[in-house]
Amino acid sequence: MKPRIVLLLDFTALTAFLAAPSNISIIRLVAVIAAGTLASGGAGALNSYLDEDIDRSMGRTSRRPIPQGDISPFKALIFGLALIFGGLVISALYLPLLAGLFILLGAAIYVLFYTKYLKRRSSLNIVLGGSAGSCAPLAGWAAATGNLSAAAPWLMGLLVFVWTPSHFWALAMRAVSDYAKVRIPMLPVVVGEK
Repeated sequence: MKPRIVLLLDFTALTAFLAAPSNISIIRLVAVIAAGTLASGGAGALNSYLDEDIDRSMGRTSRRPIPQGDISPFKALIFGLALIFGGLVISALYLPLLAGLFILLGAAIYVLFYTKYLKRRSSLNIVLGGSAGSCAPLAGWAAATGNLSAAAPWLMGLLVFVWTPSHFWALAMRAVSDYAKVRIPMLPVVVGEK
């Protein structure tokens, strides 16, 4: 799990839920936060599982549980899958289908599209992969209303989408040599610091 990312995603889902024009359902509110926490935490665990080789070689990530030997890669895989499954079960039981779909989509984009495919292949990895974070406010709004017909949730998602690359590139600039060493084509590595 990556607690700070999970909290940020939960915050955006909560903000969208509370901003939506509907009567607040405490059950749905708790469910969207619980399901989102589990799914994003599981996606973070799967990211760590898939990136074990590079995490060991980077100063920024070498203290994560797998490189430190605190948990085996296999246990991290099972843990990540179990968390995502738990999030989907909560979604299926307590949330509108649309909210559950965006929770699943966010985890899938992060694990399959960003981590497994883009991260090691494209300097636009965080631009396109950052769309995973946009799913959190969409899930929050859909949990409250059951639909995404208003412009507000899409604008919230767009805000997250635009913020993510600039935030992550700023972090990546502090670890350019690490990313270069493990051949991750982060934009600051490919273009250089200007």
